[in-house]
Amino acid sequence: MFAETGRHVRLSDPITTIFHANVTTAAVSSDQETSHRHDHQRGTSMHLKCPSCRGIPRKDHPVGRSLLVGIVVLLVAVSSALAWNKAGHMVSGAIAYADLKQNNPETLAHVVALLKTHPHFGTKWAPRLAQLHLTPEEQDLYLFMLTARWPDDIRQDPTFHHGAWHYINLPYKPEGQPASVQTVDPPPDNILQAYQTNLDILRITAPQSTKAVALCWVFHLIGDVHQPLHTVALFTTQFPLPEGDRGGFLG
Repeated sequence: MFAETGRHVRLSDPITTIFHANVTTAAVSSDQETSHRHDHQRGTSMHLKCPSCRGIPRKDHPVGRSLLVGIVVLLVAVSSALAWNKAGHMVSGAIAYADLKQNNPETLAHVVALLKTHPHFGTKWAPRLAQLHLTPEEQDLYLFMLTARWPDDIRQDPTFHHGAWHYINLPYKPEGQPASVQTVDPPPDNILQAYQTNLDILRITAPQSTKAVALCWVFHLIGDVHQPLHTVALFTTQFPLPEGDRGGFLG
C-alpha cells in the first residue's frame, strides 16, 4: 500500500495522493515527475512554488518548512474534481494540524493524546505510522490526516458507519417548475444533527475512546458539509418525490 523512497512517501491506495514525510526544496524538485503526472490529467503542467504561506516566510513558520510544503503538495495533488474524496479529507486534517500547531500547541498535544485512544489506533493507525519511519511531529500530522478520512474508511463496518451522517438533502425546486413538483424536508438523521451530536459528546463526560471517535466525525463532517452535493436535493419533473436527484447522484 505504501512505496517509500528516502523520505518521500507515496500513497498508492485509492486515495491517490502524496504525503511528503520530510520535504525539502530538493525533494520537491526531484518529485516534479510525480506532480506533472497528476497535472497532466488536468491538461496542465504545473511547477510547485511556495515562497510563503499567507505572507509568512516558510523558515519562520512555527509549523516547520517541511510540513508546510507537504501540505501544499497535497493541495496541488488533489484535483478539484476529487476534492471531497479521502485525499481531500486528509488535506483538511493537515490544515487543522497546522492551525493548532501555530495557534494552540497545548490543545494540539491534548488532541493527539485523545486520538491515540481511538478504538482503531492500535490495530490500524499505529502499524501504518510505523511503516513510514516518520519523526514524532510527522506522525502527529499524519495521524490528523488519517482521522479526518476515517469515517469513509469504515463504511463497511456496521459498528461505526452512519451513512446518513455524511450529507443533508435540503430541497431545491428551481423557478419554472410546475406546481405538481413537490419537495420534502430532509430526514432528521443528517449531517447537521450528526455534527451537533458529536460536538456534544466532546463536551460531556464520556470515555476517551468515545470522544476520539466523535472527534473523527467532527473532522470529517466539516469537510463533507462544504461539498455542494452533500447539502441539497434537486426536485423537478425529472427528479420527483420521494428523493429528488438524491443530492446529485441521479444527475
